[in-house]
Amino acid sequence: MSSLLAVVSLMASTPIQSTQPPRSQLEVPAGNLSGRDLTVQYEFIDGQIVFIALLPEGWSFSLNVDGDQNGVWGNGNGTDPALMTNSEDYTYGSTKSGYLCSQYIYTGSADYLSVNASSACSARPSRGHMILGPGAIAEELVSSAVSVPIAEFFGTHSDARIQICIFNTKNWSCNFSPSSLFRIIRPL
Repeated sequence: MSSLLAVVSLMASTPIQSTQPPRSQLEVPAGNLSGRDLTVQYEFIDGQIVFIALLPEGWSFSLNVDGDQNGVWGNGNGTDPALMTNSEDYTYGSTKSGYLCSQYIYTGSADYLSVNASSACSARPSRGHMILGPGAIAEELVSSAVSVPIAEFFGTHSDARIQICIFNTKNWSCNFSPSSLFRIIRPL
């Protein structure tokens, strides 16, 4: 199969959607942090969806997935202990040790734009894993990837709606709000 690369531009009012066939690669805008425009690529490979980012050493990214597709993170917003239960929304990221961290999202922030509270890394089972690059690749960038089985990532849905966040050890920058998440079509 051929590999197809497409660049997606961010448009505030239009949801961005991938309709590429399996083994396609897409570049998704992940935001600007510390003066750098960043992207995350994803590709379907052998029953997995693989997200890859070239980031400065020590930086990381996470993927927030609106599992119930209701446009709200977790069980609502705030810090009420009654809301701190598993929801259908989940997030993938890495631990400081470089292992995959799969969590349930409990609540969103007061403005609903970002995740406020989530479970411990071990609370949400996952068959996914992190793939860390062999060191500096170009311009002091390091490859970091999250690989998750397609069935786990999409669940019973024909698409997934995600938010991508980049962390530079001090600050977060997230792209795509819950009202207009990036949409990925499940391959057939």
